[in-house]
Amino acid sequence: MKVAVISDPHLVKKGGGWDTKAGVWTNWSEAEKQLAEIITRCNDAGVELVIIAGDMFDNGHPEAEGVARVLDLFRLAKFDAVVINGNHDQSGVVAEHRTPIDAYMAGQKWCYHAVSKPEVVEYKGLSLALMPWLKVAGASQQEVANRSLEDEIDKLAQQVAGKTSIFSGHMVVNEAGFDSGKRGSELEMTNSILEASVPMSVLDAGPWVTARLGHIHKRQDLTPKVSYEGSIYKVSFGEHNDAKGFSILDINDDGTYTSKFERLDVREYIKVDASDNKEYRSLLARPGDIVRFTLEAEGEPSDYAKRVKELEAKGVIVQTRRKPKEREIRLSRVKGLGVDIAPRTAIEMFMNKQGVEEVRKERILAVYADLME
Repeated sequence: MKVAVISDPHLVKKGGGWDTKAGVWTNWSEAEKQLAEIITRCNDAGVELVIIAGDMFDNGHPEAEGVARVLDLFRLAKFDAVVINGNHDQSGVVAEHRTPIDAYMAGQKWCYHAVSKPEVVEYKGLSLALMPWLKVAGASQQEVANRSLEDEIDKLAQQVAGKTSIFSGHMVVNEAGFDSGKRGSELEMTNSILEASVPMSVLDAGPWVTARLGHIHKRQDLTPKVSYEGSIYKVSFGEHNDAKGFSILDINDDGTYTSKFERLDVREYIKVDASDNKEYRSLLARPGDIVRFTLEAEGEPSDYAKRVKELEAKGVIVQTRRKPKEREIRLSRVKGLGVDIAPRTAIEMFMNKQGVEEVRKERILAVYADLME
């Protein structure tokens, strides 16, 4: 059986500049363009099932025009789809009210199932262990939420034991990397935006043939078994080196599988230092790309305005940033500090002098402890 997995389309997303031809934000039109390409490729490849691993929409209240355009695209689908509720799909949705996935997708001819709770769904002999994004009630409930997420995954594992299965969910794995390329951690993710998370080993030990995840936009293979699909287009300069696309899995009757990454031709986010003449003058950008020029604190290249107009005439979106002016840094001595003071104590004394909030102090000290290990 051929199964495709995509994640984080973030349809009907504002920002990125205005697409005058389409009459919508470029994020909006870029997402639709890539979704249309995915549907075409899946149709051509004979894909039977597409799993959308969360964040179909950018928020819980997408504009009616956007929803209509998305439904028009899916009417071309020759496959069934399972759609998982992500955090963006749930954003702004009150209590137990329906998300846009439940309200607009469920019941469509092509939508085999809309996932709003942890559950196992059977599809033509293949078991799907599915995990939507888990809300966290507050900082005091963080550990409870983490245990709850791990418990729910364990329940799904028990239900599919001995069967040919795939796990897919919208969630955080502690060891995942982000746009910056730095290592993710439960500390950084959960304390900052209240995310439930689990160790990678929880998914790696599961009975499924593979675990395909959404939520983190950076595509990555954490183990031969556990992967983040990544988003289908770029929305920040932190993603400029990332490959975007989706996977087509060939699931065999004996429980083995092969995977092929289908790369998408997406718009690029390009950063250019305009003080570097070689980089500045040899820049190649396509319509739809977003270019950020970094200029010196004062002045600009003689032909800068002309270059910007040329790019904008091609349909390139241009942003300008200036380097900050150099300023004198004055260091104030902290009474009692010296080379004989332990680094952790020195950090704590400095933060106390600067008036750093207690929550932030604890987070910084925890990161320091993590680094020292």
